[in-house]
Parts: sequence; structure tokens; C-alpha cells
Amino acid sequence: MKFYADKKRKQATFKVEDSALLKLQPYAQSSLVNGLFPTLVMKYFGSYKVLEKIGKAVYKLDLPDSDRERFDQTQLRAYRVLVLGDKQVIVRGEMS
Repeated sequence: MKFYADKKRKQATFKVEDSALLKLQPYAQSSLVNGLFPTLVMKYFGSYKVLEKIGKAVYKLDLPDSDRERFDQTQLRAYRVLVLGDKQVIVRGEMS
């Protein structure tokens, strides 16, 4: 079973100075929730710069005013901005 589950998973790799979105649980972080329905708010926040890679799967992010700076790759998603003419399109995930 694990073999089939792992086939769908991708290892997210980031380079220094890449931008990443940070996955938070807004119902657990009450400071981020401003609505009546905390389970319906966004899961991913930011676009934060990757400062360094620590180990195989841990990255240090440039967060403003935060005690926690290190996050596992499972909590990050790639953030890319694609410019098409005069429009900017945000691409989440891998670009090929």
C-alpha cells in the first residue's frame, strides 16, 4: 500500500532565494483567522524567501516577526509568478 501512495507524492526541493508558500492550519492559529468560518479560510500564506536548506527536508524561511523559522518540506509549496505580456499569473506547484 505504501508503494502506491508514494507514487503520487513528490519531493519538493527549493533553492536558496526561491519563493515558497507556507501551509498553516488557520483553525489552530487564531491570530490569522478573521472570519466566522475558520475552516474555510486559506491554507497557504505568504510568499516567503528560502534563506537556507537545513538537512534533507528542512528549510529556513524569511518570516517577519516570528519565533519559528524552520519548516519541513511538507509544509511548503512552490510559488512562481509567470509574466504573460502585461499580466502576472501565479503558478502554484511545479512548472515544466
